[in-house]
Amino acid sequence: MKLFGLIWSLVLTVVLAGSNKDGENPMPLLLPRPDVDGQLYAANGFKLSKRSFEKETKVVLLFYSASWCPNCTQIAKALEELYPSIRKDHPAIEFVTYSMNESVRGRAEHLRDSDYPWPAIGPTASRKPAWKIKITGGIPRLQAFKLNATGMIAITPAGSAADVLQSVIAQLKIGDSI
Repeated sequence: MKLFGLIWSLVLTVVLAGSNKDGENPMPLLLPRPDVDGQLYAANGFKLSKRSFEKETKVVLLFYSASWCPNCTQIAKALEELYPSIRKDHPAIEFVTYSMNESVRGRAEHLRDSDYPWPAIGPTASRKPAWKIKITGGIPRLQAFKLNATGMIAITPAGSAADVLQSVIAQLKIGDSI
């Protein structure tokens, strides 16, 4: 019941963040695997430490966020409450933050200051051609990717946290080959 309440709160916050329209966010279908690419980090106080995915991780939910975005902070709080139960009930899912702050320093500060319980894409990733991500329609957004040995393949468009979470969890429940 608590999970339902938290998902419902995410749905309500979409009103503030806007909703995704079909075709709104043209996204690359394939991104490099961030732990293989050396771009997956965890914030430990003021230090960013390299990190790897757990063996059971099959789906990565990229959380497009920025430090200057109040709606991102609001969605992040709801996701932080949901995170332990999602990881417990669906260990194949891992969240990863992609900071949309413009400067490398701004992205690093965002990742350190946010103190999310999940990992993040490193602050220098956006300088690499494969990680040049643009989100139309604004942030916050979530996008699901299927993890394979060398990369991540988009399985949902970038959309509201509630829509993407519900889609991925439904696919996992019905046994789709995510």
